[in-house]
Amino acid sequence: MRQALPGNIRVIASLAMANIIGFLHASKFETKLGAMYPHSAIVSDDPLVRSLATDDVAYMAVPQSDGALFLIYVFTNPRENPVGKFFAPNSIPVTDITHLRPLLAVPELAADDKPFLVLSADAAAALEAVWRPIKEKQVAEQERLQKEFEASQKAKKSKNAAAKKTAKEASRKPTRTDTFSLLVDAALAQIEEVATEVQEDADVMLLPPVYESGMGLRGRFTQTVQSIFEGGIDETEAKRLIAEELSPFVDGHALTVAMATSAKDLTVGGAALAWVDVFAVRAVDDLARTLVALALGKKKLIPSRCEEQVPLLTSDDVDRARELIG
Repeated sequence: MRQALPGNIRVIASLAMANIIGFLHASKFETKLGAMYPHSAIVSDDPLVRSLATDDVAYMAVPQSDGALFLIYVFTNPRENPVGKFFAPNSIPVTDITHLRPLLAVPELAADDKPFLVLSADAAAALEAVWRPIKEKQVAEQERLQKEFEASQKAKKSKNAAAKKTAKEASRKPTRTDTFSLLVDAALAQIEEVATEVQEDADVMLLPPVYESGMGLRGRFTQTVQSIFEGGIDETEAKRLIAEELSPFVDGHALTVAMATSAKDLTVGGAALAWVDVFAVRAVDDLARTLVALALGKKKLIPSRCEEQVPLLTSDDVDRARELIG
């Protein structure tokens, strides 16, 4: 049943049918095949528009003066709005549907006409056959791009994580400096001094030291050491040594001992000068134990603080320690 409306607009008044199509006069819309207009609303009081349910589809088409018919919008997922209906944004490009014109009963339009018609089941199926493959292809492409993006992000994160790990390992890997060589020479000198004790009971000499009150961080190999750097460096160099080359030998316990060893009224700079020798003595003792452990094949007794320094010790260092302890 058809109902005549002003302006020669005809609407099929069967509201039970789900899909509708609206028409715009060619003068109101500049159509270009392949262009896409992401519009998302139909502003209208038309009862067909107002009655659209969640799963319905609304189409908009523009008849051309030469008899062609272009599909310009495919609206899905309608939702209520005071001015009409809002939809998921159109994503279908302008498409030639002239071949469907016999199914659509396209009305004669005046410039200001904007009629809506209920689609027959055949017309709805034919229109869906046009836009559904386009949409499915778009979805497939979006999924492909999303997977590519996720894969690239995963690869990027993996690459960044590997780079960070490499950088971290590189930053933690010590290098043999002049200061380290000085500490090794001092350690060898102390091994020579206590070589007899090592020969008598190496396992006892390699035990972790128990720091005695008033002795700072001296161990069995450094009981007689007075100073390593005293008077030979300034405050800035002392701070650098503690923060860098002596840092493996600085921990909470060592700092507690160093603070107890230093005068309570020292300035921060003065403390650095006082502490640098305390930590240097500890480094010498640890390196002496390490060299003896390597010389005797007792690697399990190497101080944990020196495990990362072992690669910096040369075969000459170990051979010299072996000669000293016979």
